[in-house]
Amino acid sequence: MPTLSLIASYLGILLWIFGLYLALFSHLRGLLGRAVLVVWRKKYLWFLAFFAGLTAYGGEVNFLFRKLNSVASLQGLLDGIRTAIVGGDVARLFHASRNLWLNNSLRLSAYLAVGLAIFLVIAWLIIVSQAAFVRIVGRSQRGQPTGLVDGLSSGAEKFWSLVQLNVIGLLVGWSAWVILAAVPAAVFLINNVGAWSVVAYLGSIVSIAVSAVIIFLIQFATAGIVLTDAKLMPAIVNSWRLFSRRVVSSLEMAVAIFTVNLTLSFRVLGEMLFFTNAFTVGGFLTVVAVIVLLYTLLSA
Repeated sequence: MPTLSLIASYLGILLWIFGLYLALFSHLRGLLGRAVLVVWRKKYLWFLAFFAGLTAYGGEVNFLFRKLNSVASLQGLLDGIRTAIVGGDVARLFHASRNLWLNNSLRLSAYLAVGLAIFLVIAWLIIVSQAAFVRIVGRSQRGQPTGLVDGLSSGAEKFWSLVQLNVIGLLVGWSAWVILAAVPAAVFLINNVGAWSVVAYLGSIVSIAVSAVIIFLIQFATAGIVLTDAKLMPAIVNSWRLFSRRVVSSLEMAVAIFTVNLTLSFRVLGEMLFFTNAFTVGGFLTVVAVIVLLYTLLSA
């Protein structure tokens, strides 16, 4: 809906202004400053941050606005899907896809296998890098000995616990979306009762809020698993207790990170448009270097 997009735009501007205040003048200034010092002294974190930041780049508030923009077009999307079903477009697409698979099953199977292998390697790098980053930054803040080998070994050791944690988070998030949005959307597609599309629309907004909370919980639980050797379920329980006691502080940090992300993203965009030619080798490497530095700061 255009109204929701307009509200989100104005809300984003207000949050950006508030985030500037938090980042520059509040108690968070010291935290952000210490993060900068850690990543400057330990430059190998830049490499880890490139992977660690892939799933968390921009923070929870950035995630929220991306999802709100998708929800704004939900009602039109549902109407389009229903028109495609009634008109037979979905059936034709299904038959065409089935024929493509039957005629090229060996080649498509090979593509899927290669794609799955690449996905698994990237997923392993992301999870291990996130754990290593948390380990190195967390122990550095405590004045405890750490380093790249310590971080990577801890990430490899906690890999399966963190996989389970992320799977649980995905299951809870998707379950909320299915119950609150997908089921009402399916009822609308079957019965064409407009009220159900509104229910799906509102349910999508609620499911986004649930997903944002899950992101906080996963981050806190990851820190518990990596820094205190907590088991999976106690880490999840403790992450909820920590979040419930520190809701305001968590939201303040999320807004501050959103502001830093947005401001520095404009910096990168300005560099691409006015200072370098991104299509040259030097321009491309410069843009990549700035983005990696962004990942590093935001992850820390």
